[in-house]
Amino acid sequence: MRSWLNVARLDFKLRLALVIAIEVAYMAYSRLFYQAGPDFTIIEILRTPARLVAAGAFCLLMPDIIFSRRPSLTKMRQPLFWLAMIFVAGSPILAPHSSPPILDAVILSVAAIPVGLHEEFFARGIVQNLIVDRLGAVWGVLLAAVIFALWHVGAAPDNAINFAGIAVAGIVFGVVYLKTGSIALVVALHAIYDSLFSFPAVFGEINPIFGLLSLMIGAAVVGIWAGRKTLPNLPVGR
Repeated sequence: MRSWLNVARLDFKLRLALVIAIEVAYMAYSRLFYQAGPDFTIIEILRTPARLVAAGAFCLLMPDIIFSRRPSLTKMRQPLFWLAMIFVAGSPILAPHSSPPILDAVILSVAAIPVGLHEEFFARGIVQNLIVDRLGAVWGVLLAAVIFALWHVGAAPDNAINFAGIAVAGIVFGVVYLKTGSIALVVALHAIYDSLFSFPAVFGEINPIFGLLSLMIGAAVVGIWAGRKTLPNLPVGR
C-alpha cells in the first residue's frame, strides 16, 4: 500500500511521461504481432498479458486521474440509456466479420475484458479526464475519441468505415463515462461491445455501413440521454 502511494505521489509530468512510454511500448509490441499475421486468436492471447500489465501500471501511476470522478449510476435507470445500448450492440451484430470456431470465440470474448480495462483506463480514465479538466466536456470527449481511433492505426482493419466506427464508439463510451463517472461501467460496456465481434455474424456479409449506422443512431440516443435531467428516485412500490 505504501509503495502504491509513493508511486502516485511522483511528479505529475514524470508519471504522465511513464504512462506515454508504457503505451508506446505496448503499441509497438502489439503491432509487431498484428503485422506478422498469425491467427487472430493467437494475437489476442499474446497481447492479453501486455494489456493487463499496462492497465495495472496506469492504476499505479494515475489513480488520482483514472478514479477522479464520483460514480453515479442513476442515469442508467432511464429507458433512453438502454435503447442507446441496443443500437450500440447492434453495430457488431450487423457488421460483417469472420466466424471463428466456438472455442476461439470464447477465448476472444474473455480477452475482451483486458481490452476494456487497458483501453478505457488509458483513453477515458487518463486522456479524456485530462482534456476535460483543461478544455471542457465537449472537447474532452471528442478529442479522446479521435485519439482512440488513431491509436488503432496498424492494429485494426485499415478502412474508413472501421475507423469511423471506432471513433463513434469512443464518443459513446466517453459520454457514458462523463455522465456516470464510472470507469467500471465503460470498461464493461467496451468489453461487451468487443466480445460481440467474436461470435458469428448474424446476417453474413452485408454492407458494413449498416453496422456503422446502428452505432451512429446509438450515439445520437446517448447524446439525448446525456442531455436529459435525471428523474428523482421514487419510493419502492409506487
